[in-house]
Order: sequence, then C-alpha cells, then structure tokens
Amino acid sequence: MRTHFGRVASRVGLTPINVVTAGVGAVMVGLVAFAGTAGLRAAPYQEWIVVSAAFREKLTFVAPICAATAALSTSRLYRPASLLTAAIAPRSGMRQAVRPLLLVAAGTTAGYIAGFTPLALETSRTATDGTATVAPIITGLVYVAFCCIVGGLAGIVLNPIPAVLVAVSVTFLTTNVVLW
Repeated sequence: MRTHFGRVASRVGLTPINVVTAGVGAVMVGLVAFAGTAGLRAAPYQEWIVVSAAFREKLTFVAPICAATAALSTSRLYRPASLLTAAIAPRSGMRQAVRPLLLVAAGTTAGYIAGFTPLALETSRTATDGTATVAPIITGLVYVAFCCIVGGLAGIVLNPIPAVLVAVSVTFLTTNVVLW
C-alpha cells in the first residue's frame, strides 16, 4: 500500500531513482570541487580574489559530471521503452521533464558549494584583506545549473549512452573553449 508521502513524493518527481541520481551527482561534484581546491587550501594564506575566481575556474571537470548526471537521469526515465516509468504524457510532459532536472541541478549546485566550503572557511580565517567577489561565484553556480540543463536536454532527445557522451563533450568543450 502506498503511503501519502509516497504519492506526494512521486507527484513532485522525488522517485527513488531521481533522488539517488541527484545524490550521487552531488557527492561526485562535491568531491571533485573539494579535490580541485586542494592546492589553494595548502597555501600559507589565501586571497579572496583568487578564491572567488576559483569558483569559475574549477569547472573543467565539474561541468561534465553535472551534464552526465542530468543526461543519465532524464534519458533513463523518460524514454518510451523504459521499465521505470511510463512515457511522458502529453498533458504533463513539461512538468515531468523539469522536475528531475531541478532536482539534479539543485543537488549538483549544493555539492559544488559544499566542495568549496572548506576553502571559503579557510580563506575567511587567513585572508588579510579584501572580500569575496560575487560575480565569479554566481557565474560558477549558474554555469553548474546550465550544464544540468544541457545534459537534461540531451537525455530527453537521445538514448542513455549517446546522451551522456554528447552532454559531456558539449559541456567540456564549452567550459574549456568558450568560457576561457
């Protein structure tokens, strides 16, 4: 028998596979972001300008993970032959496609923030002057969400393996060619 929480959770897109995919993506993004800031954390003192810029500069490996997570989530759940869920109904298609993307985007953005939290705390403790620059921080966070949207769109259009490959390739190229 399905509980009230189960019905509500399913209605808002919190199916177990969506939550697990978003959770795994968030943990992976957090670990990669944390590992990417190891060199900055090892410095004897930090500067806010360098730490603020790192939010945008450390996206090389984080962006493809965000896109792959979103592509895998949407391609596995919303293809017509899926055993996990039925194909998207025409009357609720947009809502059903957006909910897992929002969940993955929120999870990966939270993972990115969690990965940078130790560096920000260390910088607030050891920085001698200056303050955080907001523009690069916001740019990095918005780009993480953008990569989830690109991956989600690839996942809706393609089968799982091609969707992940296309999403990873596009976000890796845009991160390393267009963004810089």
